[in-house]
Amino acid sequence: MTSIKILVVYHKPTLLIQTKVYTPIHAGRSVQSKRHKDGRMDENDLTWLNTNMIGDDTGRENIAGLNREFCELTALYWAWKNPNLINSPEYLGLTHYRRFFIFDDRQDNEPIIYLDCDSSSLHEWHAHCFNDELIHSMVPKYDIILPKQLDFNEETVQMQFEKCHFPGSLQLMIEVIQKLYPEYYASAKYYLSQNKFWAWNMQIMKWSLTEQFCRWFFDILFEVHRKIDYKIIPQQYREKRTIAFLSERLFGIFITKLIKDGNHKIKELHTLRLTGDISPAKTS
Repeated sequence: MTSIKILVVYHKPTLLIQTKVYTPIHAGRSVQSKRHKDGRMDENDLTWLNTNMIGDDTGRENIAGLNREFCELTALYWAWKNPNLINSPEYLGLTHYRRFFIFDDRQDNEPIIYLDCDSSSLHEWHAHCFNDELIHSMVPKYDIILPKQLDFNEETVQMQFEKCHFPGSLQLMIEVIQKLYPEYYASAKYYLSQNKFWAWNMQIMKWSLTEQFCRWFFDILFEVHRKIDYKIIPQQYREKRTIAFLSERLFGIFITKLIKDGNHKIKELHTLRLTGDISPAKTS
């Protein structure tokens, strides 16, 4: 059977998703006492996280200390650098504590990109989202699994970023791409000029593609992070999370180039978003 691991990234207590495929991970454990986007955690919250899952501050190499800037990407980096800690999978995926793929081909023509689910209806989705057997039957058919794209309608990806985030940082990232990986520049310009967007950094990839992607991805992000003057970013742009928001656009640039080059089987799936107060109990 193909070995598949999908990280479920947590920064606070909520429903614990853990199966042989799904691996919960606490992102930012080495800075867990510092304020994050939802505030500070109390001792009970920290105990729950430390008890129920591995932290991204383990292994031979990690960037857990950069979590307040890189968000869920510190977990991705950890898995890339420490595959032995997740049994060296043939496929690696990244999801969030409240966003999951729906492994259901019957919804291919459904116009809704993601579906909301609260605690009262969560049981209806177990078979479609958290079923290891179903995941093993679908994932190996493809090289990459992605979420369905969001549609920004009249706005391009670049326009939406510059409206909602710190605008100068996107131009900086484009310049870094042009310098470090000029072969991606045309794909960057194309992706940012159209209105379809792969969100949330969610993906499942063959390990060989994961390695290719992470080398490229973190090369660029580390250079952008080095060049950004965070002191000049206004409060309304959510302070330090600029790198995380940039990374979502960078992810789409990588996929755009991959599609242009061809020879990869790619599948897009709808996603489930958990809403409301879902208590930290286990599903398996």
